[in-house]
Amino acid sequence: MFNDALWRMSQQSRRLQELRREIEGIWDDNAARELNTRYLHPHQEDDLQMGLSYREQQDKLGQAQLKVTAAQEHEASVERLSSQITDTLDIAEEEMQNAHRGYDLYLSYQAESRSQLPLVQDYIRRANSACP
Repeated sequence: MFNDALWRMSQQSRRLQELRREIEGIWDDNAARELNTRYLHPHQEDDLQMGLSYREQQDKLGQAQLKVTAAQEHEASVERLSSQITDTLDIAEEEMQNAHRGYDLYLSYQAESRSQLPLVQDYIRRANSACP
């Protein structure tokens, strides 16, 4: 819609400049010079500046779109990596819990085996004294 309006405005401006060139040799008096100086020359300059500004704006919008697309790709990558990290942390947490349970079981067996040590030593002593 904006491009259509700009195109129509550009066409009208182009047609105005063509008409000015067509009557330039015919319409050459003080009134013509006054209108040209006050209105038509500034209009032509504004039209040129508007065209340049529009092209610059289109270029900047294109650059912005590229950056938005790159940001969206980075966001998708971050989401994917975040999910992988979360999964890895969940697995690590589960492994840590298994390791703590294993360590607790080790401590329990160690305490039980140490408590049985005097009994084993007593059996060894008895066995040694039974055989002359």
